[in-house]
Amino acid sequence: MNIGEAAETTGLPVKTIRYYEEIGLVAPDRGNNGYRDFSGQQLTRLRFLSQARSLGFSLEECRRLMGLYCDENRASRDVRNLAESHLSEIREKITQLHALERKLQDLIAECRGDDDPDCAILDELGSSGTARASSRQLFHLLLHLNIPRGSGGVKPPAIAGRIPTPTPVRRNSGSSGSRRPGPRPPRPAGRLRAGGVPNRRHRGGQRRR
Repeated sequence: MNIGEAAETTGLPVKTIRYYEEIGLVAPDRGNNGYRDFSGQQLTRLRFLSQARSLGFSLEECRRLMGLYCDENRASRDVRNLAESHLSEIREKITQLHALERKLQDLIAECRGDDDPDCAILDELGSSGTARASSRQLFHLLLHLNIPRGSGGVKPPAIAGRIPTPTPVRRNSGSSGSRRPGPRPPRPAGRLRAGGVPNRRHRGGQRRR
């Protein structure tokens, strides 16, 4: 079975299967044409990895579980200890998430969520010297929130002090108080001499300035 068929059978992306092969979690055979050939045993390993990853086991934990799975002389005690250790990590993460949830709820309650630029959430995130680790975690959590505009959510602070600089008026170098003259009007066409040569004098005999 080639890698495309293996991906369709196990539900894993082709890129993931290639990565598992790269780090040594699976080792498919190679056909005469050089393509991967996944046997039934390799498909079983892929399904095993898919189930373990869905339970949140890390790749290193998956490697250890795979070793125990393939070891007929294994002790179930080792598998249980590994699973209990993983469960403790999950519970610790849940406790941290609950703490972040309470912290975020308190900050949202303190923020008025109106058109005023003052915001208790930004004040807490920008506090210096008293910022705790939970505040930093809360900041990363806020980055992943998708609060639509107009829903009373967090608004960015107003940027003050930016006043547009007026464009200076260009003046002549000769007189400091006079404005720059506009374009000259087109000159009137003079009379033509015989042969089509323009006359240098305007009507009235005055020379053009």
